[in-house]
Amino acid sequence: MSLGLVSCATAYTLQIWGQKRVAPTRAAVLFAGEPVFAALFAALLLSERFDARKLCGVGLVALAVVLTLRRGQSESESESESVAGSSESETELMQ
Repeated sequence: MSLGLVSCATAYTLQIWGQKRVAPTRAAVLFAGEPVFAALFAALLLSERFDARKLCGVGLVALAVVLTLRRGQSESESESESVAGSSESETELMQ
């Protein structure tokens, strides 16, 4: 029982620690991949078998998480470029 409590406490502590260090939307997207990791660990540790439907589900969730994170990264880069460009033009107008 103590092993279960320690492992759960450690997992939740690390989860909270990580959530404090990333944006809320990014954390939500990353946690959407939790079922994928649960299924993979079930296959590795418990010898669970995957049929085609399970493999498609894992693939779709993993693909959605990756695409969402990549899209968010490119949007944040373009926003930072537009902010930098607008501050430069404001400086030019002030002079």
